Amino acid sequence: MKVNDIINIINSSSKEIKEILIETLGLPDFLKTKWEKHRGRAKEYKGEESTENFWKDLLGPSYAFEENMKRSLYEYDHIIFEDVTITEWVPRAPGLFYTRAMWKERTPEDVRLRSGDLRLAISNGKRLFSLHWSKEFVAHPEISRGIPIAISETTYKKVKDIMNLYGAVHLEKISATLSSYTPSIFTTNLLWPNGWPKIIPTVNGILNIKHPGTPDPLLGTAWTVYKNAHKEEVAWYHFWTGIDYHEISLAEAIKHLKELAPQNATPLIDFDAMISHFPDAPFNPNNIIDFNKSLSASSLDVKELE
Repeated sequence: MKVNDIINIINSSSKEIKEILIETLGLPDFLKTKWEKHRGRAKEYKGEESTENFWKDLLGPSYAFEENMKRSLYEYDHIIFEDVTITEWVPRAPGLFYTRAMWKERTPEDVRLRSGDLRLAISNGKRLFSLHWSKEFVAHPEISRGIPIAISETTYKKVKDIMNLYGAVHLEKISATLSSYTPSIFTTNLLWPNGWPKIIPTVNGILNIKHPGTPDPLLGTAWTVYKNAHKEEVAWYHFWTGIDYHEISLAEAIKHLKELAPQNATPLIDFDAMISHFPDAPFNPNNIIDFNKSLSASSLDVKELE
């Protein structure tokens, strides 16, 4: 059977069958590449609105800030981002800031509970990062507005040293393919807005580091939920990434988070899979969604420290 015949069989199958064929049968990488080229188109994002334009193209009618938007990005589309920063922290609710739901349907407490950032451990040979247009640092955008992007461990080694130092890296160019076949730990532990599929740009290998200079600063949000005998409360505190004192800034945020704890309260969530900040917390990035499923029976208060 020819490659194109196999591609046609896959393309005519339901989404569930496609996933079984791809993941269970272990199709070789060259076949995946041919399939992606067969189905995908190419789109470039560069300039000061590249991040926002990505969400506009992906969300379509759900996009918050323009009427009558049409979705123009789909699975298997190829994307090139230029002059961007990636961080090791990821938006917990990708695209939420850009959806109509955030601005029209949710209470401030509900929005706050769904924001905040995660750092996830490697899964099935891939790491999840957050992508941002680099010049947006002038306004100090939050990582929660970024684009989650999956990068292979082999590609990650090219930027590992810089990432360990700053928590981020500045790239000239990065090439990716929109894919829903990322490891389940990535898609099941992010709170995707309703109305669009769980697809993530997955890096193909073109990843050029920008020199000279360090990554630009981006604002992350450390957070947890505290529980005592009476109620549960969300607490959060900002930290900086993309700077040479990233780890110090994160440690300060964790210190303040612990100071925000109500009397005799227990932290429920450890939002960092790489370093345990709340070792006694029963929930972590591997099972945060389990916690969210129980929220409908909870009444949450929100604590904010400016």
